[in-house]
Amino acid sequence: MNDYVSQLELLPNEILIELFRYFNGQDLFQAFYNLNIRLNRLIQSFNNLKLVFYLKRSNKNLINDNHIFPLCVYTLIVDSNVNVNLNQFPNVHHFYIENMDDIPSLLEILPNEIFINIFQHFDTRELFRAFYNLNFRFNRLLQSLNYLSLTIFKFHSNEINDYDIFVSYVYTLVIDYAVDIDLNRFVNLHRLTLLSPTSNQLKQVVSNNLSSLEHLSVGYEHFLFSYYIPDLCKKIFSNGFPCLKSCSLLEPRILEIIPNLTQTTQLCILKMDNIDLLAYKHILTLCPNLYLFQFTMLNQHEELYYIEPHLNLKKIIIKFQSLIKSISDCAMNHYLSCVPNLEQFIVYEINFDVNITEYLDYNWFSSLIDKQLPLLNRFKYYLHAYGVKQNDDNIINRIETNFKQIHNKRYQSRLILKLSHSSPSD
Repeated sequence: MNDYVSQLELLPNEILIELFRYFNGQDLFQAFYNLNIRLNRLIQSFNNLKLVFYLKRSNKNLINDNHIFPLCVYTLIVDSNVNVNLNQFPNVHHFYIENMDDIPSLLEILPNEIFINIFQHFDTRELFRAFYNLNFRFNRLLQSLNYLSLTIFKFHSNEINDYDIFVSYVYTLVIDYAVDIDLNRFVNLHRLTLLSPTSNQLKQVVSNNLSSLEHLSVGYEHFLFSYYIPDLCKKIFSNGFPCLKSCSLLEPRILEIIPNLTQTTQLCILKMDNIDLLAYKHILTLCPNLYLFQFTMLNQHEELYYIEPHLNLKKIIIKFQSLIKSISDCAMNHYLSCVPNLEQFIVYEINFDVNITEYLDYNWFSSLIDKQLPLLNRFKYYLHAYGVKQNDDNIINRIETNFKQIHNKRYQSRLILKLSHSSPSD
């Protein structure tokens, strides 16, 4: 826990104090004390919390088990059947003796809607540690949540056996490198992110059912020669995940996309690394409802393939590198000629060896847009150029002016330049 920063810990002290006011003393200490040093100090340092403690036989052990807690009690209410030593409560300002059977805690009075808003600031691990088994109502409420998120880093691996209490309720799971985990235990999993997947993790994604999965994000393989990425790719594009709506497959190899009779009709968002024109063609065929497609164009000199028009693609993000000169309209035309309903076109170019003056007469795909993209309403061009000389400012200004004139406000257009005077190897 010490190295893990939860959303709760991002909240300022003022918000936490307001949150604490809804708790009586017992609930506050049971939920937050000893979670971390910051919360301990915060609870101890604010006298204006004016903690209320209802002392009865069932919770008397709280006084004996935690010597800090009695020091923070401002109002003490004692059941008539309990013997109490008032010397243990040196800071008490209000003292009452009455029957406790009909007195609900302030925490119990809060509606479920407030609890649900509070719970969104917790990681699943912390949420169950703080609130599970406090009472039957909390247990039912925690089990009903449909957004529980769990992030497991390598240093949490020794805790996995302790997750049985909540593993079946996890909605979003993020796994770091080298965590040995059984995905079959996450029966409610809708979102899965593998930051640096191992072969075992990829094998499970390929072989397990995961029928409720809606989002899948796979980072670079930890083992470069794993055979499971192609199998995973095959499963994605053959409707192997029947509920999958978005997918990020960050794999440096060009993957072979094999046409299949079963289309992945529910996939709307797809982000990939390197693909060629043939893979592009097959993906558009296999994903007829694709709305957003992001990829890296690796080969700019490919044989032309006829691609059936894809009418649902609205946003495309293309990345490429310039080695000798920037990409031509002819090369880009292969990718744009089949998406007539495109509304947003975004380009990321990394320029390594091209002289910046080459862009003075560059048309920034203006003619191609006029010809192929009649519905375009937004065009962005990100250019990261290395090796730019200090005295190129005048050239840069001319390039920016030319870009504005070429696109001439026919749609929203923007050129974003990132210039580096050194080369990538420096």
